[in-house]
Amino acid sequence: AVFLLYLKAMSAPRRAWLVALVAGLANLCLGIVYPFLIYLVGATIGLHWLYLAWRERERERSHLWRRLGLAALVFAPPLPLYLYYANTYRVNDVYRSWSEQAGTLSPPWPHYLVAYGLLLVPALLPPLCALPRKQKPRWRATVDSSLVFLWLWLAAAAILLYAPLGQQRRFVQGLQVPLAILATVGLKSIVLPWLITTRPFRRLASRPRYSTRGLVTLLLFAFVAFSALSTLYLWIDVLATTTITQPYPFFRAEEEAEAARWLRANGEPSGVVLATYETGNYVAAHAGLPVVIGHWAETVNWGQRLADTNAFYDDSKGDAWRRAFLAENHVRYVWHGPLAVSYT
Repeated sequence: AVFLLYLKAMSAPRRAWLVALVAGLANLCLGIVYPFLIYLVGATIGLHWLYLAWRERERERSHLWRRLGLAALVFAPPLPLYLYYANTYRVNDVYRSWSEQAGTLSPPWPHYLVAYGLLLVPALLPPLCALPRKQKPRWRATVDSSLVFLWLWLAAAAILLYAPLGQQRRFVQGLQVPLAILATVGLKSIVLPWLITTRPFRRLASRPRYSTRGLVTLLLFAFVAFSALSTLYLWIDVLATTTITQPYPFFRAEEEAEAARWLRANGEPSGVVLATYETGNYVAAHAGLPVVIGHWAETVNWGQRLADTNAFYDDSKGDAWRRAFLAENHVRYVWHGPLAVSYT
């Protein structure tokens, strides 16, 4: 919505400022749900404005500054929110610690090439075929200026994937949208026009009960079906994980569920529960009480807490240390059950 409204404002002859303001409100909503995506929105719109400045460098400066004002208006509504975020990280040790340990760094670039290469190849064909050549084949494409923004979106994401930010890997969110559009353009304008001119395709299309349109439909269906194999693999992997290799934490013993229900009904609201990682994460959700250790990204100092919790349950440091540990963490309830063992 942010990108569509921004492009609408850039091309609208009237009420452009109003459309840009609505884009800013959409940007505010995005900032509430996914604050880190402000980097992607800012980088994409920034690259697009630089592209417009280069393309229209011969025009009057006033036109360029007007577009810069429209782009700035997209970021005006969320600005107070991000100032609040910045101040919170400055004064709140809990949020700052969470931010430092909850990073999602990018894998090496070949992983992205494998993941998105199937769409990237047909997407690259139109700009590659538009390069100057002595002979112009029938499937030669021209660069569509309306697709430039999508390429800039991809470029911004590619930069941010290895920028010095903790959320690197998360900048691929939504990237399948421009990739799918660009790949579709490449298939329709380059791959299919070339394919129907090849001898094997024409020979097959001339057979009884075959047609050019039917073969094209079949090939497109096969392409989409092959692209969906990764989704099938993930579905099978999750199914195998939940039923075969690692039943926890997907399935719980009835006694554990009953204990969590008892804590929710009878536990003190501020009573801290000590349990191992697998159980602590479960208790926090189902009993609604604070725990010493829970979700790895949501627990401050998670690594040290994991080591201390394991030491408590395997009694490697003695009772004196255990009593001090309980007092230091204000523990009210100690969970003892089938998962009261070390976690590595």
